[in-house]
Amino acid sequence: MRFTATTLDGQRFDGSSLAGKPVVFWFWAPWCPKCQSEAPAVKAAAAKYADVAFVGVAGLDGEAAMKDFVQRTGTGGFVHLSDEKGAVWTRLGVSRQSTFVFMKPDGSTQKASGPLGSDDLDRHVAGLRAA
Repeated sequence: MRFTATTLDGQRFDGSSLAGKPVVFWFWAPWCPKCQSEAPAVKAAAAKYADVAFVGVAGLDGEAAMKDFVQRTGTGGFVHLSDEKGAVWTRLGVSRQSTFVFMKPDGSTQKASGPLGSDDLDRHVAGLRAA
C-alpha cells in the first residue's frame, strides 16, 4: 500500500510499512455518532489482535477535534492518521464514515460500513488472520 500521511502526533507514516501484514483501517470522523459508538469494540480488537495492524484514518474535520476524539474514546493505543484533505480516504475508495477496510497480507481488501461491534470485528479479523 503506497501512501504517506501524518499521524495525529505529527509523525510521518509510510503505508508501505504495512506490506505483508493484515491491516484494519478504520475511517472515522470526530463528530460521527456511529464512530463514537464503535470505538470501544475497535479499541478491544486492537488490543486483542497484536498480530494485526490497526490504523485509524480521521477525516472530515480539523486536527484538534480528531485528537479530542482519540482522547475521549481511549483509542490512542494504535496509530491514527490525520487525513483532513481526504487523500487516504480517496486512495482506499472510502466515501463515508464509519467504514472499515480489511487488508490481507497479499494486499487484497474488503470494505464494511459501520457501525461494527465486537462480533463483526472478530469475524472480519479472523478472515484476515487465516489468509
